[in-house]
Amino acid sequence: MIKRAGFKILISTLPFVFFFVISAIQSSCAKAEFVNIEYRQENNNMPVILSENEIFFPGEYRKNIKFDLKARKKQIKTEIIPARIYDIKTKKIKNLNSYMKVPRNGYGAIKYDDENILVLGGHCIDYANNRINCDNIVVENYNINQNNFTRLNNMPLPYRPFYNTLFKINNEIFIISNNGIMNYNAKSNSIIKLLDFDLSFRLASYNACQIDSNNILIWGEQIIKPLSYKQKNVILKYNILNNEITELYSDLLSSHETNVQIPGIPLKNGKILFIKKAQKGSISYEFDAITKKFLNYKNIDLDAIGVSGIYLENNKILLTYGCLNKGLEPFIRGIYLNQAILDLDTKKITNKKTTRNDMWHRYILPFGINKYFIGNYSKDTKSKLFYYN
Repeated sequence: MIKRAGFKILISTLPFVFFFVISAIQSSCAKAEFVNIEYRQENNNMPVILSENEIFFPGEYRKNIKFDLKARKKQIKTEIIPARIYDIKTKKIKNLNSYMKVPRNGYGAIKYDDENILVLGGHCIDYANNRINCDNIVVENYNINQNNFTRLNNMPLPYRPFYNTLFKINNEIFIISNNGIMNYNAKSNSIIKLLDFDLSFRLASYNACQIDSNNILIWGEQIIKPLSYKQKNVILKYNILNNEITELYSDLLSSHETNVQIPGIPLKNGKILFIKKAQKGSISYEFDAITKKFLNYKNIDLDAIGVSGIYLENNKILLTYGCLNKGLEPFIRGIYLNQAILDLDTKKITNKKTTRNDMWHRYILPFGINKYFIGNYSKDTKSKLFYYN
């Protein structure tokens, strides 16, 4: 009787054991799929996710070089590109025949309601040498239903984003520039300045993330002395309710020595993952905004600097950029990380691919659960969609 009872218990528990084994196998074998977008996107312009099926590109200008055989010289013209929509299902681009009032590159963009998109900052260069100057302060509103751009009053601070530093919180838009923090006021349809930073952040050397409904973390290199490499590396917390900045961490170390590595990867629960190059491979570690401490130092097999990415489910990180070897430009191209998956538990790298095309920076925008658009800075490397399940 004891043997039979034991046999019955064993049989009855088999389905549960089988379920847990299958679940473990499925979670460890998550699939990562990359799909290239057949669209040439350049110049650090931020697109906007309209839905799970559509990505909006506000427009840009491009350098168009042709050789004049009669004059025996190059003709340089500025090509203005209109707003477009990329359809994810059909993989086709729809030309909207609508143009920004001030064509520019290097801007930020964010959808703030069902009908409107703000296009902020960016720089203007006319390759045909006509005088254009927008000083990174131009703001335009794009109305989705009317398919037109309207220029608003200029921003009080210049804004030229290199990472996603626009946030919609409590139905308000917050803009983190390298000089201070601004806010879009829907009533006046204008941008107002909330505060100035004590020290300006070095352009392209700061980043930010929202950690809860009232706080934004900002980190990077602040300039101590203009026209010098003297810097202060900081992690700040901006409280929206009190409109106050609190310094959580600072040091005066070099870019290679400091723990505040750019761009950093936001995690959950107010933490940032940093990856710093070591003598062999790299070291990953986390900053906890609550305890104000760095923790979980671990070695990873990735010999790279400037590593960027985004947190996935199952404690994985999608890595989208890192410089592995600078090369000797323009004679020898460097080697750059195109994509990889980092497991935070095992610190193992999978799905790793490299490229000789310098991407420098990539926007990562979610368009569904574990679905991301990976934008591109370089004309040599395509933007792509990433699926993880």
